[in-house]
Amino acid sequence: MLGSLFTTSVAKTLISLEELRIYECDGLKHIVTPARVKINKKENMVEDEHEFESDLSMFSSLKRVTIWNCKSLKDIFGMAFVGGMMGPQVSLKLEELSLTDLPEMSHIWVTTNNSFTLQNLNSFIIHKSVKN
Repeated sequence: MLGSLFTTSVAKTLISLEELRIYECDGLKHIVTPARVKINKKENMVEDEHEFESDLSMFSSLKRVTIWNCKSLKDIFGMAFVGGMMGPQVSLKLEELSLTDLPEMSHIWVTTNNSFTLQNLNSFIIHKSVKN
């Protein structure tokens, strides 16, 4: 069972990623590992939520997100990927967000200290994605 797609350190390297499509991954709970402290065994490093929040480059080029039929997915961007050192307001490049058949989804973004705008968003679809 796949709990998440990326660790925070991997997600930080995805600065050129423009499209994310995820289909029929019933075991997937999170896109990025939401653990407050995670030991990176390969590099023997500790990642924590503060490190995660301080890097604005995470998903900075993301334009399209499509997630469909992931029965266990709880959040889309469960950790504060927006925040950090570039000022109080950040404009994201996200143009399309389509979420379908995600019955366990409780939120798309978490609250951050900084605000962000979605001025490029021209399509936002949520269908059959309500947690009971």
